[in-house]
This record gives sequence, C-alpha cells and structure tokens, in this order.
Amino acid sequence: MIAGACRRESEVFIVISGDSDLVDPIARVRGHGILVVVVNPAAHRPNGRLLGAATYYMTLPPHLLEQSLLPSRVRNEHGREYTRQGRW
Repeated sequence: MIAGACRRESEVFIVISGDSDLVDPIARVRGHGILVVVVNPAAHRPNGRLLGAATYYMTLPPHLLEQSLLPSRVRNEHGREYTRQGRW
C-alpha cells in the first residue's frame, strides 16, 4: 500500500481490516494525499485508532461478511480440496 501510494498508483485504497497495526501505514498513505477507506469486518469491535487514521471508516454488517465467505470446502482445478478454518 505504501509503495503504491509513493508511485501514485491509486487515488483511493480500501483496507478491509480491524487491525490497529495498520494505523501507521494508513497515516503514511494519507500523507501522500491519497484517500484510505477502512472497512472493519468485526462490526461488534469498532477500532477507534483506525477510525482516527482513515479518511472514511465503516463496519461491515455481519450478514454481508457471511455472504462474502467461501464455502467451507473448495476444490481447485487439480482436485485439491481446501477447508476453511473455523469462523470469523
């Protein structure tokens, strides 16, 4: 994200995370005049630090998160099966 901001590869970055470790990188990107939208998938745990760092901040409603997850088991084109580990 920071490298992309330095190269002006985008006008807006969308970060889907509730992790406050991203506060500093978001601040650096915003320092380049680029908008950063943070979408926190943990609607029940808002993050004040991310809210303060982002240009725009929103939480993802739980029903939308559930709809966006892959099935619990997925096969690739070679027949290998992958299993999702637990729930969000």
